[in-house]
Amino acid sequence: MRLNTRAAAGATGTAAMLMKWVPISKAKLANIERENEILVRRLEPFFQMTPEEYKAQAVRTTDEYACKMCWYADDICPQDLNNLPIENTIKANYVVNSYGYN
Repeated sequence: MRLNTRAAAGATGTAAMLMKWVPISKAKLANIERENEILVRRLEPFFQMTPEEYKAQAVRTTDEYACKMCWYADDICPQDLNNLPIENTIKANYVVNSYGYN
């Protein structure tokens, strides 16, 4: 289901919301599952790497839009690019996730 927040012009509160069912079929679900499995197989080697191995393989993007939307573009990424230590910046600006994984 998706929530359309532009359901009625000038409406406020719950009247401004319209819930619509997203059209879905068994074929669409099967294709989503197949594509997700392909992506998991592509990413699996990266999860086997140590942080040092991953860093040796990783490269930064040249996509300007991606950098504009990136949480790390203003602090960690430029520091890392210049081989400056990032540990203190991480401690000062970020918190450990509470999702149970790192």
